[in-house]
Amino acid sequence: MKQKIIRAVSIIILIISTIAICFGAMVLRLQMSFEKETQQPVTAETTEAYVEQTTEVSEQKLVVTYPDSQKITVKQSEITVSGVYKGSNAVTVNGENAELLETGEFSYNMTLNFGENKLSVSDGEEAYNYVIVYKLEIIKAVDPAADIKADAGTQIPITALALKDSSVQAVINGVTIELSPDTSSSEQFINYSAFFTVPSASSKPKNLGKIVFNAK
Repeated sequence: MKQKIIRAVSIIILIISTIAICFGAMVLRLQMSFEKETQQPVTAETTEAYVEQTTEVSEQKLVVTYPDSQKITVKQSEITVSGVYKGSNAVTVNGENAELLETGEFSYNMTLNFGENKLSVSDGEEAYNYVIVYKLEIIKAVDPAADIKADAGTQIPITALALKDSSVQAVINGVTIELSPDTSSSEQFINYSAFFTVPSASSKPKNLGKIVFNAK
């Protein structure tokens, strides 16, 4: 009787062990199947397809390198619009074709009007819009630019490099002086000049301060 009980217990243990092994194997197979479905293997074919797709997107992208922001202020009357394009379309600036090199670089020289100028760069699929502000600079340089201290009777030369056809004045020691243009120059900016004689009210050197230049 005792042997029968031992044999029955052994059979039960064997059955339980077999069931546990089968269940564990089934769980492992399910886990491996799930991972296989959710993870795409990295192969030479998938890598090549990704590279081709990325390259295609990159080649079609229009990149404007200048202007470098949507609104800029410049002091010159002309700018060069530039960028890179790898597509097959023409690149236009305000509707006119830009010069496109084999390297993908493009450029376009744009003449500006005073004030705000609208700029649009397009490849027919996407467009970038900008505002270029041409701020007129009448006076470029002056001399003397520092405070002046001179003896009575001294003649002080005053010069300014300013836009041609401007009216340029200098205010020194409360006196306003009209500067005369150099009419022989054909440049956009020309020299304007005048002389100021220090008053002889005192024998000591006079501190005249800094000259204030005005132009219109």
